[in-house]
Amino acid sequence: MLLLYAIELLRDEGEVAQFERIMEKYRRVMYNSAYGLLLDATAAEDAVTDAFMGVLRNFDWVKGLDHRELQNYLCKSARNAAISIKRKQERYSKYEVPLEEWREEAGPQEETFEAYVRNERKALISQAILRMDKECAAIIRMKYVQGMRESEIAELMKCSQSAVHKLIEKAKKEFARIYMELEGKGDE
Repeated sequence: MLLLYAIELLRDEGEVAQFERIMEKYRRVMYNSAYGLLLDATAAEDAVTDAFMGVLRNFDWVKGLDHRELQNYLCKSARNAAISIKRKQERYSKYEVPLEEWREEAGPQEETFEAYVRNERKALISQAILRMDKECAAIIRMKYVQGMRESEIAELMKCSQSAVHKLIEKAKKEFARIYMELEGKGDE
């Protein structure tokens, strides 16, 4: 796919062939550079692809580099792409909590009506959160499951506290809407 993009972007067979040679010659060293940081084969491949996209955007400049300059540029590009991917992974992994982690563990089977209602309510809450927009679901988990303050969420998401407050309000409205829909479906 990257080669098809190169053919479309470069439009000169000589440049496409030169780009293809660069890909063949430096792909492995770029991959190793990215993998050393990410320790994930798929993410390292993504970083290499991102780096080659940058090469295509700057190909007029890149084709004038000698071997040593080109290798340095490509390795730095792959490493920078890997850093971007790692930052993105860290940003999202901090507040992506599987539902199984926050649901209360079931104790000895309670046969009371209250226990039944409580379990039904938990199931509806879980279903509602699963149906929510990912960003809203993450906000709900951070605020109400993990008990994070708005300031902590803002710091984590790298946005203002007022933006977090607005997101929480939006998430609560979406949750309420979905929960009511599910609750209505359960009555039918």
